Amino acid sequence: MSGELKDRSALVASRKEKGVTQKQVAEDLGISRSFYGLIETGRRDPSLNLAMELAKYFETTILDLFFNDLWIGYLNSKSLNV
Repeated sequence: MSGELKDRSALVASRKEKGVTQKQVAEDLGISRSFYGLIETGRRDPSLNLAMELAKYFETTILDLFFNDLWIGYLNSKSLNV
């Protein structure tokens, strides 16, 4: 890891939209609150299995939760309006 934090605003927004705390998400998924907090702040990456569980939990896709900012950046670099 380069020390640069990843943008996890979609993950945070999904949690807030669902009206749950970090603690509740962590308990529901069987992980520690501190680990979930590290994922939300971009300091840790979830495993593929956990990313799939998070997407299911928030009724969205892995792409939308973790890579949407990269996709938009790519589209913008190609001079496409998104």
